[in-house]
Amino acid sequence: IVCLLAVTLLSYQGIADNLQITEISYKPLLGGLENENLEFIEIYNADNKQINLGGYRLTEAVNFTFPNNYILLADSYVLLVKDISQHPAGVNDKFEWDSGTLSNTGETIKILDGSGQTVSRITYGVNDPWPIPTNIHHYSIELKTGATDYSDPVNWELSKRYGGTPGYQNGANPVADISLNEFMA
Repeated sequence: IVCLLAVTLLSYQGIADNLQITEISYKPLLGGLENENLEFIEIYNADNKQINLGGYRLTEAVNFTFPNNYILLADSYVLLVKDISQHPAGVNDKFEWDSGTLSNTGETIKILDGSGQTVSRITYGVNDPWPIPTNIHHYSIELKTGATDYSDPVNWELSKRYGGTPGYQNGANPVADISLNEFMA
C-alpha cells in the first residue's frame, strides 16, 4: 500500500509539473473597449508523453470539465475560452468553458483531476509586481519560458503580441504582419 501511495503521489507530482497554465487573458480589449468574450486560459503539456485529461476540470475562476478521453498531446496546448467564436481558427484544441469569467482584480484558477486532486493552480494578481495589462491594448499575461513557479509574479510578463499568443509558445509571433504594397506581373 505504501508503494502504491508513493507511486500515486509521484504520478500526481509529474502531472502537476508538466500540466502548466501558461497564459491568461483576463482583461481583453476590442476597439479600446473591454470584451470579456475574448478571455482565455492556455494550458500546456510540457511532458514528452500525452496526458489523458478526460474528467479533469477547472474550478474557482471558471468552470469547465474536459470531455471523457480527451488527450492533450506531448508538447501541445489546449485553449479554454469564454466564447469559442471569438478565437482563432488555427488553434486546434480549444473548448468553451461552461460558466464564469476571469476577474479583473485577480483570482485563483485551479485544475483538478477526476478524483478532485489539485494538479495545477495559479492565483494571479493585478498589482505590481504582477504584469498589468493596459486599458489601451489587449495583452495577456504569459508564464515566462522555463518558469514553473506560478505563484511568483516575476515569472510572468505581458505578452509581446497584441491579443496574446493563444495556442502558441509564449513570446512567439504566430502570424507575421505582412503588407503587400506592390505587385508586378
